[in-house]
Amino acid sequence: MKRSELKQSARHSIINNIGEIIKTLLLYFGISYSLGFIAGMISYYNTILYVIIYIIAIIISCLMYMGYNSFFLKIARDEEVTWKELFSKKEMLLSCLGISLLIGLLTAFWSFLFIIPGIIASINYSIAYFVKLDNPNLSAMEVLNKSTQIMNGHKWDFFILILSFILWIIIGLFTFGLLYLWLIPYMQISIAKFYNEIKD
Repeated sequence: MKRSELKQSARHSIINNIGEIIKTLLLYFGISYSLGFIAGMISYYNTILYVIIYIIAIIISCLMYMGYNSFFLKIARDEEVTWKELFSKKEMLLSCLGISLLIGLLTAFWSFLFIIPGIIASINYSIAYFVKLDNPNLSAMEVLNKSTQIMNGHKWDFFILILSFILWIIIGLFTFGLLYLWLIPYMQISIAKFYNEIKD
């Protein structure tokens, strides 16, 4: 599928699921922001309680993030899905934490060596959560290896796909974030469809 066709398909998917997408985004970012806000407020009064709330926030955010990716992957595959998908991947909590930690460490390591290897690592791991959803039995390291393998020969295409959204991201800064209600699912579904095209 050409990039223009892929993005057109993503737009159709948004239109067909706009209600559930808005509910899911408001829930996901609303909960994430609220947890961060509470942790920030508590940090002024109690360091120990702040650490506890911060850890809880990480756990809840990671739990929702797997559901968040599953939600958009199902939309990209024209499957029926609701906002409840956000909370449907509790069994993958530890996997999500492991994948996130490994991605952070490895990307930081390659970035420390030089900026280009860091960008390449980031691209290689960009579909890791989709890989985990399709391969629940893989360990965190196996997920990253498989993600890298799938992206082999497709990194430039992915880079150009992301680059094609840059102007929209900049414009969104002047809309008080309202444009992102469209742009975030647009990007997520486009990436999910890109993954569906290359995963085999």
